[in-house]
Amino acid sequence: MSHCAVTASMQHARRANNHIISRICASRNSMQISHRSSNLLELKYFRYICGEENLETQFTTMEFKDILAISGQPGLYKYVAQSTRGIIVESLGDGKRVCASATARVSALAEISMFTEGEDIALADVFTRMYAHTGGKEGLSPKSTPEQMKAYFAEVLPEYDRERVHVSDIKKALSWFNILVGAGLTEFTLPEEEE
Repeated sequence: MSHCAVTASMQHARRANNHIISRICASRNSMQISHRSSNLLELKYFRYICGEENLETQFTTMEFKDILAISGQPGLYKYVAQSTRGIIVESLGDGKRVCASATARVSALAEISMFTEGEDIALADVFTRMYAHTGGKEGLSPKSTPEQMKAYFAEVLPEYDRERVHVSDIKKALSWFNILVGAGLTEFTLPEEEE
C-alpha cells in the first residue's frame, strides 16, 4: 500500500473514530450512558474518550439523604431525578435505573428512626455507630441467627428498645448497612433542617 493510501486510510479511521466519540459523548450528555455502562471499566473508557475527568464521580457519588427503600423491591436505591410518572432511581446493587411510580411506597432512609429506651434515634446515627463498630467494614450478616443479630445490635446500640424493635427490624438495618458500605458510602449524615 502506498504512503498516500496509508495516509488516506488513517484519516478515514480518524474521522470514523471522531464520529463514534461524538455519538458517545452525546449519549453521555443525554444521560443514556447510565443504562449501558454499569461496568467500571466502561465508565473509565467513556471518561477517557469524552475527556471527562469527573465522569466516574458523577455516576458513583451519593449521599445518605438520596438513599431510598421501595416497598416490595429488594435492596436500596439512589434518587436520580423526578419524572412525569414518579421518580427515577438507581439500584445500588446492579446500577440499573428504573422508574418508581407515584403510587409506590418509597421511604427515604434519612427519615427513618429506631425505638430506644429514651428518645428515638435516627437510622443515620445507628449506621454511624455500626460503621465505627466495624471499622468501616460490613457488619454482621442479616442471615445470622436471631440471637446473633440481637446480641450484635446490643453491642452497637445498647439502649435499643427490646420490645418494640423486632428481629425483622434489626435484619433490615443490617442488610441496608451492608449494602451501603458495599456501595462505598462512608458518611451517614442527615440533611440540615431549614429554619
